[in-house]
Amino acid sequence: LEGGKGGGKVGGNAPQSSPPEHRELVLESLLEFCREPTLMLDLYINYDCDVHCTNLFETVCNALSRATIPSKKTSSLNILNRLALECVSSVIESMAKRCRTVLAEPHANGFNGSNLSEIGSDHDSEIEHEIETLDWAEKERAHTARAELLAQRKRTKRKLATIVQQFNSKQKNWLNLAHELGIIPNPTSSVLVAHFLKNTVGLSKDVMGEYLSKGPVEKYPFNAEVLREYTSLFDFRGKALDEGLRQYLKEFRLPGEAQCIDRLMEAFAKEFYKKGKEQHLFASPDVAFILAFSVIMLNTDLHNPQIRDDRRMSLEEFIRNNRQINEGNDLPREYLESLYISILEREIAVRHDISDDFGGNIVDYDLHWEGILSKSSHPSLANFTHASDKRILFGAGAHERDMFTSIAEGALNGLSLVFDRSQDDALILKALNGLHSYGKICIYFDMIDPFNLLLSSLYRYGMHYLSKFDAGLVSAPFPALLSNFGLPDVTDIEKTAKLTANSVKHRGLLALKSAIELTQIHSNSTSLAWTDFCESLLALNDLGALPKSLTDLEDFREGDGTLLKPSIFAARCLDRTSSKNGLKIGRESLTQNKTLLGGIGSFLFGGGDEGADEINILDLFPEENDPVNVLARIVEICKVENMFLHSHELPLKNLKLLLHALLSCRDPTGVLGNGGDGISAVKFESQAVLCLNLAAKIALANNARIELVWPLMHAHFERTFSSNAAMTRLPYLVERMSVTILKSLPRSLKGSKMPICSLYLLARLPPNIVRPLSGRLSRGIASLVNECPEELNSPEIWSFLHTLSEMCMCTPEGVEVSFEMLRKLAEFGPLSPTNVRHIFQILVRFVKSDFGSWKVGGDYPSKATELLTTFVLNLTGDCEGKKKGIFIASLSFDYEPKHAPILTQTQADSLWETSIKLIGPLLEHKDQNMSKSAAACLHRLLHKSFVTNQNAWQSVFNEVLLKLPICRKTEVGCISEDLCLRCCTLVSRALLQNLPLLSSFLCFEKIWLTLVETLVLNVSENAPGTVAHETCQQIVTNMIMVVAHAGVFKAKQEQDPEGPDLLAKTWAIIDPVCPSIRPLFKGNSSNPEVSKSPDS
Repeated sequence: LEGGKGGGKVGGNAPQSSPPEHRELVLESLLEFCREPTLMLDLYINYDCDVHCTNLFETVCNALSRATIPSKKTSSLNILNRLALECVSSVIESMAKRCRTVLAEPHANGFNGSNLSEIGSDHDSEIEHEIETLDWAEKERAHTARAELLAQRKRTKRKLATIVQQFNSKQKNWLNLAHELGIIPNPTSSVLVAHFLKNTVGLSKDVMGEYLSKGPVEKYPFNAEVLREYTSLFDFRGKALDEGLRQYLKEFRLPGEAQCIDRLMEAFAKEFYKKGKEQHLFASPDVAFILAFSVIMLNTDLHNPQIRDDRRMSLEEFIRNNRQINEGNDLPREYLESLYISILEREIAVRHDISDDFGGNIVDYDLHWEGILSKSSHPSLANFTHASDKRILFGAGAHERDMFTSIAEGALNGLSLVFDRSQDDALILKALNGLHSYGKICIYFDMIDPFNLLLSSLYRYGMHYLSKFDAGLVSAPFPALLSNFGLPDVTDIEKTAKLTANSVKHRGLLALKSAIELTQIHSNSTSLAWTDFCESLLALNDLGALPKSLTDLEDFREGDGTLLKPSIFAARCLDRTSSKNGLKIGRESLTQNKTLLGGIGSFLFGGGDEGADEINILDLFPEENDPVNVLARIVEICKVENMFLHSHELPLKNLKLLLHALLSCRDPTGVLGNGGDGISAVKFESQAVLCLNLAAKIALANNARIELVWPLMHAHFERTFSSNAAMTRLPYLVERMSVTILKSLPRSLKGSKMPICSLYLLARLPPNIVRPLSGRLSRGIASLVNECPEELNSPEIWSFLHTLSEMCMCTPEGVEVSFEMLRKLAEFGPLSPTNVRHIFQILVRFVKSDFGSWKVGGDYPSKATELLTTFVLNLTGDCEGKKKGIFIASLSFDYEPKHAPILTQTQADSLWETSIKLIGPLLEHKDQNMSKSAAACLHRLLHKSFVTNQNAWQSVFNEVLLKLPICRKTEVGCISEDLCLRCCTLVSRALLQNLPLLSSFLCFEKIWLTLVETLVLNVSENAPGTVAHETCQQIVTNMIMVVAHAGVFKAKQEQDPEGPDLLAKTWAIIDPVCPSIRPLFKGNSSNPEVSKSPDS
């Protein structure tokens, strides 16, 4: 099968090379065996699971796998390679047919067998006998019982193999390992060790000879005991001396030292003297010892090729050398002659390992042949499937897993090399179908790592194809295999030829398509291969083959619903990317793996049996088609989008691995020093943006697990925002991260507050990035505030939003968006104790037009003043506002609020007072519209707020109202008549409309007299008939009338009868300037009555 390599020796010479005709005959015979579903399983059960036999199934299958590999001299496959491929595929497919259902844990903990000494063939025979009498269901259960027994045997055999390996490497602690694995009991004895050496297959003959003959006896007494017990295990009864030697020396190799040989021959002689048939000839064991030595010397002399024939020992010389060895007497001449003739005609083959001649990788098939002969000589030990049971297809169990594992690497090597090097289209499909079955087994037994290693190899093979695709080295026509999901189940030769045409030219695309399909179907089993999956998506995107649903980026919109225009960073990145020609795909490690053998594993073409009932032979990819459209169509067939749409169905571990792969394959911290590991630095940023976008889709699709998923996103953001180089060289990526954070938070915060930690990273944005992105960032903040009011209930969050908003108000666009957000908050809420202060501070900034080095144009200050007024009234008692549905929470309302108050009364009074002090000076603004707006806002605050704090009112009057330009003439000149009258009206109304409250304050008299004195001064300083003169006089008249009618003068007089009369003080100020006012009132001076209603 292998051209003579590893075969037995012929006449002491090297193995003879087998002619191709013989090898072809062997392969054809093996193919018939491999096509028998149960035969290979029977081989495994009877030989590979027998501790006394070598692994025959494994040896044959691995030899077949090696036979699929073409000669190094040529890359083409001959008939021998094809036959070997058929054999390997048949074995794998027969296993796959038994993998009917997926086992979660295939007999992982179900085997509790006995140790090696307790397993006997009689027990196997009983099970087989019972199987014959049971129905199918009972046979299935019996099959499972036998599987448990075989699994226990196989585990024992593996333990033995581990000990054998350690023993053969001449390590002294092999016996301790045997104790640990439970093969040899501890404490041990020479008897147990002797049995181990005698019955264990695979022990090195050299090492065994050295171990048994180790001396001297005084220094190594245990080895001497083992040698004695080991020799006692041989049955020399009825055997001649030469036959006994042949049997004895067959098990180990004589060492080179004479003393070691002496100890071995001494042990043999003692045992042979006890049991051999010539014992009546020998006077003592010493006779057997001397004669054994003589026979060995004769054997060497007669058969050593380096000794000339004329110098070889003759019969007479042999007889002469053995004179008087029997205690001074001669042995019978006839006996010595028979020994000489036996040795002359048949050499005593002192057995040695074939690896001594050809290296450690050569298989000694003599061992396997002896095992076969052993089984054939004891039919009761064999358990082959009965002909009547071959129709029963038992489900695969743990022994099939072991069976598959033993040949997996070799089979995959063979199938992969055929796929990689074949120039036959049909063989490409054959290899893929073999890999299909190979992977089905792997998935069935939950062999995750091998599955992913092969996926990676397929992806890398496909990536190499895409690099040629971009270089223009790929052209139509394409194979019809690409037009359907999975692989077709086609046996018709003509139909197969149509399907597979051009497969050789596009085998890389077949590999890529298969890998994506497998990942899509078996995403729950995909782990390490996610990185290669991501790399392939990036390469496909660079070629324009990904759908828009994966490549379109989420962004914020204008007020009319249209998407924002690309930023300068986006435009720059797109321009730089489109200006570059050529595709540099993947990392350096990917470009080195151009063949399918870049990794060893397993895979399954999921869907290979689905959707293939009706094969579409029509060429969906005609020659005139654009190859890029072919790629796009394949992506559509493979349903790549489902990987992201249904990512919430992935197990958490696999989901995290996918996210990690997306975020790490284009990690900014890895590209900035070396240009991206072979990736164009220009292309890196756009690829990193795509990875980020896909990762965000996955994170949002898993909102129910966001608390477990988001830390990966946050770590990626933090690495980037902490890198000055990334901020400088990858501004578009930083932009997309910022947008992703703001777009994701409204949805992710519904499931967990953990994502809020990513929001704080935006504070690290430098001004050169904030300025072009101010509009986007502001819209993000507004969206967050609008959609997540209940989640933003932390003072720290609002403090940061305040800071971020102020950062964004560095451009007109940022100011506009921020103001609109403030307007909605101030007018419609929601307002809370955590956001009131921050909203107020930003509004104050707008009112003051305080935006750093530039001033806000337009009517923002006027609008901000009105908005500030509305905001304050919503918090301090605007009853009219409550009718509009605005949330008001003032402790001073006479109705019961529906919600807990936002501010305490003290906080509300302070907010009201501060706002008036801010707006009051604006009445003197040079812009008349601003002045009028400020007056109207101040009037609303003074009239509609329920503020009862005396200190607050006193401060407002003394520090704001009475300092307004209500006196037309000032030290610096005259103010405008219109402004003066506006202020006089405002202050007088403030006093009169809040008279019941103000009149109760101790400071009322001072406020009243100051205001009257100022108004009278205006009357005196303006000529009669002027508007200012007449208006101020009318205001004074109305004030006295309202205060008198309210009984304030009378009440003040009653409070302090002995004190000065407030009304008298008032007339004292008025009469000198306006004597015409007093006659308007009737009654005594302490309680004037209105004689008539003065004109307004």
